[in-house]
Amino acid sequence: MTNINSYHGEKLIRPREMRDTLRISQATLYRLVHKGELKHIKVGGSIRFLQRDLEEFLQKDRVN
Repeated sequence: MTNINSYHGEKLIRPREMRDTLRISQATLYRLVHKGELKHIKVGGSIRFLQRDLEEFLQKDRVN
């Protein structure tokens, strides 16, 4: 199995790391992905996230 850690030089985040960062359940994470609210990259049968997509997601719901 190939260990994919980056995409065009940008760190890829695994689903577990994303869940821990956002403090959400696995079901919620995949619901956000399915609804298109959280961008992701498919790597074989797995999904990964870019750091910039996490930051964009967090900014989207930010209250000033």
